[in-house]
Amino acid sequence: MDGRQEFEANLARLDSGDAEGLLRCALLLSQDENPNINVEACVKRIDDIARMVTVGSHAGPAEQAEAINTVLFQTLGFHGTEENYYHARNNFLDYVLEVREGIPISMCLLYVEVGRRAGVRLAGIGLPGHVVVQVGSGELFVDPFHRGVLLNRQGVERLTGNFLSEGERFMAEWLEPLTPRSFLARLLRNLKAAYAQGFDMPRLAWVCDRLVRVLPDDLVERRDRGLVLFSQKRYGLAAADLEYYLHRLTDEEERVPLEELYRKARQFQALMN
Repeated sequence: MDGRQEFEANLARLDSGDAEGLLRCALLLSQDENPNINVEACVKRIDDIARMVTVGSHAGPAEQAEAINTVLFQTLGFHGTEENYYHARNNFLDYVLEVREGIPISMCLLYVEVGRRAGVRLAGIGLPGHVVVQVGSGELFVDPFHRGVLLNRQGVERLTGNFLSEGERFMAEWLEPLTPRSFLARLLRNLKAAYAQGFDMPRLAWVCDRLVRVLPDDLVERRDRGLVLFSQKRYGLAAADLEYYLHRLTDEEERVPLEELYRKARQFQALMN
């Protein structure tokens, strides 16, 4: 089974309700970046951290969060990264485990996985510009990036205000837990932005491919994969993605340049046969 097949197998685990699929998909992204990554060793490291967490049988949400915080932030010294914040490596969980720092989404993934193994009900909450963790089903939240600061809803709204445009209001829907696929998509879009900024086309290609597999109905991701494939002279695959997008496109202004690119992809592919 190659990396793509294994990734899809773990997506299927997610869809069947197997919570372990999210962690393994995230670690397979690390392995896409570095084939030497040992996924099982990373899983074991998280298992070991979770065994350090002691949660009383009658502990409430705040006590549960503090038990995780004590281990991750006091004992082990995990914290949010301040230098090279936008570097792609900060999204990879193996790197976070190694250097004990990360960005909000990778720190939240670690927090949720440790908590789940310790028997604590947690969920990632995707806010504009930031990610926090909901404890239980109420209005207690944890910010793992800031060493486990506890927040109520008003605290979350104040935090989110740092990332909103002038006049933009907080929306209650932002407090809906991220689905496993939306969590992976957010992580992958971080990588997509980092690799696009660095014009790293080989890495951008595999990230765009994984995004289409996570969000198969997202037309923009399908289009972007086609554009990247075209830039790599993989014309047959590029044409297939562009054709899929064009058949569903309603913006006529965008259609003209994309149809021209699609024709070129078909022509170049024919010359290569």
